[in-house]
Amino acid sequence: MSARRAWVTGAGRGIGREAARLFAENGWDLYLSSRTEADLSETARLSTRAGIRIVQLPLDVRSPDAVREAVRRIEEDGGGPDAVILSAGVGSFAPLAEVQPDAWDRMIGINLTGAFLCMRAAIPGMIRKGSGRIVALSSVAARAVLRGSASYSASKAGLVALANVAREELRGTGVGVSVVFPGAVASSFWDAMESELDRTRMIPVRRIAEAILRLAEEPPDSVTEEIVILPPDGIL
Repeated sequence: MSARRAWVTGAGRGIGREAARLFAENGWDLYLSSRTEADLSETARLSTRAGIRIVQLPLDVRSPDAVREAVRRIEEDGGGPDAVILSAGVGSFAPLAEVQPDAWDRMIGINLTGAFLCMRAAIPGMIRKGSGRIVALSSVAARAVLRGSASYSASKAGLVALANVAREELRGTGVGVSVVFPGAVASSFWDAMESELDRTRMIPVRRIAEAILRLAEEPPDSVTEEIVILPPDGIL
């Protein structure tokens, strides 16, 4: 029996990297995508296990051609992905009146349009196989009202709507769609921000990766549509 294959976007850092490591520990072959090749190579190094195949597919998820080419390579390499992990994402925060259009476009482009392009490219092959799981990383910001999060919340709420429609369209095909809603996660997400939040009070990255793996390995007789994971003290 051939190994299961997971395509992980945003695999260069944070939740994507930790998910890749955990999938490898559990015997999955990996197809890793990120914009930064150096980060991607480090993830591959950290994920290497005996018998595991790891393929690096650097790309910008905003590029339709690059996304299509990545899926084509996965499909030609013995079959399409059994799980698609949509963890590519960026975040920046400012009052709505101060949000610059280029910052808005970047966040919508990566967090929402990128997920759309990846799903659109991968779904036909997964339908042909009659099985698979798509796991999208949203955020509690998609539903909670948080000051300064207009563009981030809009992108993550749009991702939820996209996943919900895809799930309904894919019913009966063997392909399931799940969304994870994390609160604050102690990841590299915060590295470029001026934040006084205490990361020791946040969710460990490993907990999110474990939830992703559980969804990807869910048997075909059920689909867990959503998982909400918060720190013990709340959203933070």
